[in-house]
Amino acid sequence: MEPYLVFSDIDGTLVLDHQIVTPLTKRVIRTLQKRDVIFYIATGRMYNLGRVISRQINDDVRIVASNGAVFENGYQMNKHYLGKKALEAAYEACLADPNLSAHFFTTDTAYYTQEIPKFVARDAGNLLLNADIDNQPVTDLEMLLNLSDQ
Repeated sequence: MEPYLVFSDIDGTLVLDHQIVTPLTKRVIRTLQKRDVIFYIATGRMYNLGRVISRQINDDVRIVASNGAVFENGYQMNKHYLGKKALEAAYEACLADPNLSAHFFTTDTAYYTQEIPKFVARDAGNLLLNADIDNQPVTDLEMLLNLSDQ
């Protein structure tokens, strides 16, 4: 029999209060894994925030993060980048409207054009486990373009 894949969102599905995986949930996931089910966390969060949750469960939980831009295939991490043209277009759109802010993230750092996004500050400030994340302002287009390979 071929293995099944199960994907679970984090917030409001897998965890309580943005960070806690209950013992019952951990047992259910482990039972599924013993039946050859491959379990993935699927999240819009940056990779390291997803990793904080997966570590609570076990080392066999895989991650799809950054809305699918970063994912694990076995024990290999795959990343897909926006590219310089998309980064430039997003940055210029933010410059054109003072009420518009953008944020970009790598696996471990959030970059923001006007202020740190509230959800990043909330997640980073409320995590019980070490999330190993950072946040930095985008100072200009050149800085952002230099991050295009991340």
